Amino acid sequence: MDSIRASEIYRGTGFVLVALERMEYRQDKMKHLCQVYGQIEPIAVVVCRPDAVTALDTTGAPVAIKHLKEIITDLDGMLEPYLPTEWRE
Repeated sequence: MDSIRASEIYRGTGFVLVALERMEYRQDKMKHLCQVYGQIEPIAVVVCRPDAVTALDTTGAPVAIKHLKEIITDLDGMLEPYLPTEWRE
């Protein structure tokens, strides 16, 4: 199963860093045993500032927020807690 999460990794004066990560796990059952395998893969780091929101991919190169929204349909909802209150409607 695949899911994507947003996690605050740093809050400084005037900005918040948010990590976007893909989580994948699967489970197997054999008689009386249950095995769970998991993996977390970084997608991007989003910098939320009062004047702008920017994103960097795993190499540090800028990536368009529009491109991330194509991959992560609920990106706005994930980032809402980290955006300045004057941006929220």
